[in-house]
Amino acid sequence: MKELRTTLLQLKLRGMVEALDRQTGSADFAELGFEERLKDLAYAELAKRSNNRLARLLKSAKFRTPVSPVQIECFPERGLTKPFLADMLTAEWVKSRRNVVISGPTGTGKTWLACGLGMAAASKGLQVRYFRASHLYEELAVASAQGVGPRFRLSLLKQALLIVDDFGLHPIPVNVQSDFFDLIEARDGTCSTMFSGQLPFKDWYGFLGNPSAADAILDRVRAQCHFIDLKGESWRKPA
Repeated sequence: MKELRTTLLQLKLRGMVEALDRQTGSADFAELGFEERLKDLAYAELAKRSNNRLARLLKSAKFRTPVSPVQIECFPERGLTKPFLADMLTAEWVKSRRNVVISGPTGTGKTWLACGLGMAAASKGLQVRYFRASHLYEELAVASAQGVGPRFRLSLLKQALLIVDDFGLHPIPVNVQSDFFDLIEARDGTCSTMFSGQLPFKDWYGFLGNPSAADAILDRVRAQCHFIDLKGESWRKPA
């Protein structure tokens, strides 16, 4: 048994090793046949790899707030119904390369919802990356200054879902406008982008400033997009 355990470790089958240790220490497995015990080892390895992959995806996503999808509550009066939420949590919209725009007053749960939908997508094995808009602008500026702008944008194109939170809260710096517009344009039709912020979509044109770029961005975002308008008073109101 020790030799088998060592061999499994050399093959990096840690899930099977843990299951083997469990089998060895439990009388419940003594009466099982070879095939049943092997099947248990194989399932344990698959579960281990799945859990490890999810942990890596969640770590690389860098969510501002870790929100389990089951924590998202539906309040129709706030603009979120159970059937719609259930559909969004399947992450099929990400696989279909659709976009999402979440808007609403401060404190209505925009970031909470964005992170919850992002974690649902990660749980389906999809690569997700979260940014506050101001931090994304900073990263674009740093990458450009270091001469690795194209490489950084390429890394973001590999993300099945890019979440840009607090969009519209701060102006897009002039020195990164071109890179930001290029990024959104390049993601069009190839992957999904989620924008979350207080700025209503109807006010994006004036916010973006550059008329030609604004027209292109608006057309690309709304062509395949779910719009979620959260309503109600702030959840952060003092008691």
